[in-house]
Amino acid sequence: MPQTGLAKEAFDRQGYEAAIARAQSGAADVDYLFLRQQAAISHHYAFPRWDDLPKADAALDSAPARSLALAQARLKDVWVDMFAHAVARMALIKLGRTAEAAQEKTIIDGLIRSIMGGHSGKSAQDAFNAVTIDEEYAFLALGGMKTQRQALSNVEGHNFDVMTVKSAQDSGEELTLWFNIDSFFGKEFQ
Repeated sequence: MPQTGLAKEAFDRQGYEAAIARAQSGAADVDYLFLRQQAAISHHYAFPRWDDLPKADAALDSAPARSLALAQARLKDVWVDMFAHAVARMALIKLGRTAEAAQEKTIIDGLIRSIMGGHSGKSAQDAFNAVTIDEEYAFLALGGMKTQRQALSNVEGHNFDVMTVKSAQDSGEELTLWFNIDSFFGKEFQ
C-alpha cells in the first residue's frame, strides 16, 4: 500500500466508551467533539451504511419497540449516528418513555452544537466543523435542508465542503453552508 504521509491516529477506546457513558447518564459537560472524532477514527472516517434505517423509520408508528431495537443496534456500532438517535427518540416518545426520549434529544443537540462549534457556517472563516461526510448530510437533513449541490473548496490551505441547500419544507431561497473538512480530508481512503 502506498504511503500517504498522513500519520494514523490512535483510537482511544477507553476514553470513547467513558464519554458515551457520561452522555448516556445525562452529564452536561460531555465533549461531543471528542466523541465524533473518536468515532470517525474508529471507522476510518467513513461510517458503514445503516441499511435498517428505512425499516426503523417505517416501523415507528406500527412497531416503535422494533424501531427502537434497530436504532439501538446501530448505536452500538456508530454511537454518533444522529439518524439513529433521532429514530430512538421518536420510538421512545411513542412508547411513552419521555425521560429517555429527552435524553436522546440532549444527545442530538450536543452532536449538532459540536458540529456548529458556535459558527454560522456561512463562510470559510465561519465554517462548521465536520469529521465525516456522513455527519454533514445528517446535520443538513435533521436541520430540514435538502442538498442541491456540493463543491470542494480550498481556502488559505484549508479544505471545505461547500453545500448549497434549500429548506425541505418549501422551495425557498438557496443557502450556502461551509464545512471545514481538514480533520478527514484524504483520510477516508487510507
